[in-house]
Amino acid sequence: MNPSDAATIGANTTVVGALRGDVPLTVHGRIEGSVQLQALLTIEAGATVEADVEVASLTVHGTLTGNVVAADRVTLSRSARVTGSLRAKRLQIEDGARFQGKIDMDEA
Repeated sequence: MNPSDAATIGANTTVVGALRGDVPLTVHGRIEGSVQLQALLTIEAGATVEADVEVASLTVHGTLTGNVVAADRVTLSRSARVTGSLRAKRLQIEDGARFQGKIDMDEA
């Protein structure tokens, strides 16, 4: 994949509805609804996602409210604020991250 194929949602942008794709997505703004990506979703510091998320991998630096299913990895950085259930093969939670919900790491 070419790096120029990645997508970005800007800081002053709000997306409402169902978002689907197969390229990495970086969020600096806000998403409300649902996200389905066959790639990495990155939620940057200051960004807010209120959505159920189904992705290949997820990295959170901002705020996420919703249920997550990741085919591979979920990473919560020290600035992450997450509420909802997480399901992934691998999970990394940095010191300082805040998480409230359920974790399921069953590969079945």
